[in-house]
Amino acid sequence: MPDPIGTFSKRCSNIESWTTCRLATLSDPLSLEPVGIVLSTSDPQLRNLLENFMGAFEGTGILDELREKWLENDAWIAALP
Repeated sequence: MPDPIGTFSKRCSNIESWTTCRLATLSDPLSLEPVGIVLSTSDPQLRNLLENFMGAFEGTGILDELREKWLENDAWIAALP
C-alpha cells in the first residue's frame, strides 16, 4: 500500500516546493493554542535544567523579546517566501 504522507513529506520537504505542493499561508490563524511541552516525571534533572533555562530567559528579558518578535509582532510574516 502506498504511503501518501511519507511521499508528501519527501516531495514537499524544502521551502522552494511549497507552491508545487499547493501549500499556503493563512492571513488569519485557524485557532490560537497555548504552547507547551511534556516532560517525563522520571527525569527530574531535565525539568530542573528547563526551569533554570526559562528562569534565566525571563530574568534577562530575552523571553519577552522573543515573545514580542514571534507572538505579538507579525512583521516576520513579510519575510516568508
